[in-house]
Amino acid sequence: MAGNHIRIALAAGAACAVATTASADVVVMKNGDRLTGQIVSADGGKLVLTPAFDKTAKLTIPLDDVATFSTDTPVKLKLKDGSIIDQPVAQGAAGAVVPAAVAGPVQLADITQINPPPPPQPTWTGSVGLNGAYAHATTETATIGIAANATRAGPDDKIILAGAYNYGVQKTAWISDTNANNWFISGEYDRFFTKQLFGYISERTEADTVNFLTLRLTPSAGLGYQWVNQPDFHFSLQGGVAWIYEDYSTNPETTERFGAKVGYHVDKSWDRGRISVFHDLSLTPAFSGGEFLVQGDAGLKLQLTKKMFSSITLNATYDNQPAPGSEDLTAQLLFGLGYAF
Repeated sequence: MAGNHIRIALAAGAACAVATTASADVVVMKNGDRLTGQIVSADGGKLVLTPAFDKTAKLTIPLDDVATFSTDTPVKLKLKDGSIIDQPVAQGAAGAVVPAAVAGPVQLADITQINPPPPPQPTWTGSVGLNGAYAHATTETATIGIAANATRAGPDDKIILAGAYNYGVQKTAWISDTNANNWFISGEYDRFFTKQLFGYISERTEADTVNFLTLRLTPSAGLGYQWVNQPDFHFSLQGGVAWIYEDYSTNPETTERFGAKVGYHVDKSWDRGRISVFHDLSLTPAFSGGEFLVQGDAGLKLQLTKKMFSSITLNATYDNQPAPGSEDLTAQLLFGLGYAF
């Protein structure tokens, strides 16, 4: 009776071992060795396998040493052309595998990744900063402002938002005079056709009551090109068409015109991002009438902590045909303290 029990236990154990082996992925090496377990992933010419004999371990195998493999469950194969096959695969001839529902084998040399990680989800990054200054002498001057920007970068597109408001007052002999009162909001959407070439649409809305600008709208669309896109250095060019709408309080009529728009953006950082500079410039000449608008800003940022920073920013706008009573060139230099997110 005891012998029967032993035989039954051995048979059950053998059946379990066979079932485990049958349900495992199999990697066949070029030297004829066979490894069983579960294929975890492959990238950069390395295949990672959890062996059946130790499910807490991971073996890293050069793909150049693999002849073929099979899986008992769907596996994601990313190919050189960017397509993904998500099916169980059977062993093929040396250097190939056979997906369950694909006509013909797939060459191992055409597989760039196995079970690639999901692409990172786009997240918003940006900053919010306060700026201001106070001076007291024969005149008393005070300025204050707030600026914010946010960027959402995905694998194929980008959203850029920005806005600012500045207010200043000057007092002389108990007479107060507003010497700054301006704001703007802007937005841009970029769609990348390649890693460098993209199309864009943008819009900027602004006002400056001290310079009699009630409202200016400058929507535009066109193409851009990223000449440099490195972690510490970016340089891009843009060109397209724009529509400019201006309403000045000193001009009884609003003006509207179409024009070309060209511009660039550059930024550079040092010391692992602790020091950075940036510069943006755009030129919008009207198609008729000889009027043109130049807008630009430049700045220096010093990272004080991981999130806090100080900054110096120069904003400037030049309109060669301003409304009566307003200046053709307006500029402001701002010193600020901000928080990055």
